[in-house]
Amino acid sequence: MAREAMVNGLKYIFVGGKGGVGKTVIAAALAYELTVYNGKKTLLVSLNPVHSLSSLFEQELSGGKVKQVEGSPNLYSIEVEIDEIVERYKEKMSSRLREFFRWAEVPLDPGPFINIATTNPAFQEAAMFDRVMDIVVDEGKRYDAIVFDTAAVAKRNVHYASTSVNSNHHATLNLLCCFTC
Repeated sequence: MAREAMVNGLKYIFVGGKGGVGKTVIAAALAYELTVYNGKKTLLVSLNPVHSLSSLFEQELSGGKVKQVEGSPNLYSIEVEIDEIVERYKEKMSSRLREFFRWAEVPLDPGPFINIATTNPAFQEAAMFDRVMDIVVDEGKRYDAIVFDTAAVAKRNVHYASTSVNSNHHATLNLLCCFTC
C-alpha cells in the first residue's frame, strides 16, 4: 500500500479505525516502508491520546517534539500531546478574540468566553485539527511523506467532518485515508 501511495504521489496518509485493531502498528509499518523501501524522509505522527510509538520502537518518543527514530535515518516521529495543544489553542483563540474586541472597540476580556468554549468537547477536537493543519503546513515542507496514527473512530470522525466543510481540502492535501477493521 505504501508503494502504491508514493507512486500515486500521496504525501499524507491517515490510518484510522476502532480501538485495539492495530492502527499504530499499521501506521508505523507504513512509515517504515516509506523510509526503508522508498527512500522517503517520513514523519510518523501519533494523534492518539494513548501513545504507544515509544513502546513500539522501544525508545522515548514522547514530549510533543519531532524526534528521529533510532536505527532509521529518514524516519522521524512525534507524539502529539493533547493537553499541550489545547493550551496553545486557548492562547491562540484568546489572542484572536482580544484582537477582534479591540478592532470592534468592545472592552471585554476574552477569558470567560474561552473558559466556556473549553467545556465543549468540540474545543479539544478543534485544537487537534488545528495542530494537524500546523503539521501539514510546517512539517509538510520538510518531509516526503507524513503518516498520521489517529485516535479511535469516534475522535477521528470529528476530524474528518471538519475537513468536509471545505471540499477542496482533500484534493489540496493529496491524502490517503486507510482504515483498519
